[in-house]
Amino acid sequence: MEKVRYSDLLPWEFRQRLAAKPVAYLPLGTLEWHGEHLPLGSDAIQSEGLMIECAKRFGGIVMPPIHLGPDRAWDRGSGKVLHGMDYADSTDPHRQLDGSCYWV
Repeated sequence: MEKVRYSDLLPWEFRQRLAAKPVAYLPLGTLEWHGEHLPLGSDAIQSEGLMIECAKRFGGIVMPPIHLGPDRAWDRGSGKVLHGMDYADSTDPHRQLDGSCYWV
């Protein structure tokens, strides 16, 4: 199995991959809920998966994902500030995930 994730590489493997293709992929994704059926880090998981496939196909190294805070939105019905998927059509009624905390 070809290793392309920075965190998995040994120092000599890192130098070898960097010399072969000096490209770094940086996966980004928000930490937010997408309903009860997906993990909270779904965006970064998908982004990292895409970057891994790119690195395997084209060369380079995949850096650890950066998790971002979700966007803000106003629920005009209640006047609450909701974030990211809290306000999406899939979260009906619009609400914040119990016990979650967001930074924006």
